[in-house]
Amino acid sequence: MTLVFFEPPPDFHAKISVAGCYCEFGDKILLLKRTPHKHQGNTWGIPGGKLDEGETPRTATVREVFEEVGLSFQEENLEEIGEMYIRGLLNDYIFYRFRVRLSALPVLNLNLEEHVEARWLTIEEALKLPLIYGGSEALLNYQKFINNI
Repeated sequence: MTLVFFEPPPDFHAKISVAGCYCEFGDKILLLKRTPHKHQGNTWGIPGGKLDEGETPRTATVREVFEEVGLSFQEENLEEIGEMYIRGLLNDYIFYRFRVRLSALPVLNLNLEEHVEARWLTIEEALKLPLIYGGSEALLNYQKFINNI
């Protein structure tokens, strides 16, 4: 069972920090399907991953998006969405979320060691997929964020 919080609960002790990016083109966002052999295999999520030691969430986001799909952009192009505090079965972790708006549909270079498929989807379409832990809560919160801009 996974619990999702938007404020850290009192007994929260994150051992891992991850960062992810809602890559937007028009009304669609990029989702990636994890390879079957990975943790949470065959589930979908936004590009992202663990922060390396000493890395900021923004730097990790830029690095992870490039490593996973070959998309390159500058840190200053990221808009902060906010953090989520996730309690999984094994660990607590912080999920830093950002968005980047793209003016043209990019050609992706999918890292097939990590993902088997990439799709540009509306939030409504994305919510119908088997998502990573906390994925539906993250998408609904993201939708609320963009609707309030």
